Amino acid sequence: MPHRLPLSPIDSKQEVDNCSVSDLNLARLEGHVGFRGLFENRFILGITLFSTLGGFLFGYDQGVVSNVLAIESFGAAFPDIYMNATLKGWFVSTLLLAAWFGSLVNGPIGRKRDIIFNVVIFLIGSSLQTGATAP
Repeated sequence: MPHRLPLSPIDSKQEVDNCSVSDLNLARLEGHVGFRGLFENRFILGITLFSTLGGFLFGYDQGVVSNVLAIESFGAAFPDIYMNATLKGWFVSTLLLAAWFGSLVNGPIGRKRDIIFNVVIFLIGSSLQTGATAP
């Protein structure tokens, strides 16, 4: 292992909470901070844009779901939800509740398994929607 200069006074091979201090050096700041640093590092810029797009689409979904409730054809297909304010509230909040539940489940099972599981659910749902012959 090549010798490197210590980056901080605590940089050494000692163990701290089952983690070597040299591992903590991965979290040090490099370059500029803020918007200037964001545009210097393309990887961080990509992560930021991707997460921003995810937040935008989550909000867009909420807006679409709440506007669908006002459409008369939705009311004709689902009169109970269309006429009952409590059911409308549950219908809109289901998106938030599912996201909350998904964030709780994601931690223990891991990112890779979670992505695979969600892809399977997406494929099943897409297949059912594609194969549907009646509304």
